[in-house]
Amino acid sequence: MTQPDGAHLRGQLLSATTAERVQALHQLTLWAAEVADPALQRDLDAFVARGLPYFAPDSLGYQAWVAKATALTERVVSAPRRTAGTAASSGSARGPRPERLRLARAMACG
Repeated sequence: MTQPDGAHLRGQLLSATTAERVQALHQLTLWAAEVADPALQRDLDAFVARGLPYFAPDSLGYQAWVAKATALTERVVSAPRRTAGTAASSGSARGPRPERLRLARAMACG
């Protein structure tokens, strides 16, 4: 797992390149699978499920969205990790999750 870094994630989300923003959102899904805190997993999954908003880095709405992503990343840094034998509670064993499908579609549409 990549070490969570709020500043790096913020830079990716403010990037003019769509692929960078999609990669940042995907990283949040990976972190959600690694944390042991179910509430944080739900918060991360809900955040990612909304998808990428319209890219307008000067708008207050977009800045608030980036700030929320950064705050979630800071929570990931301090959250305990799942141990090796613990199943993810976010349901990754049940098949594709909707947020991953949205990410795949966003990457395909570029």
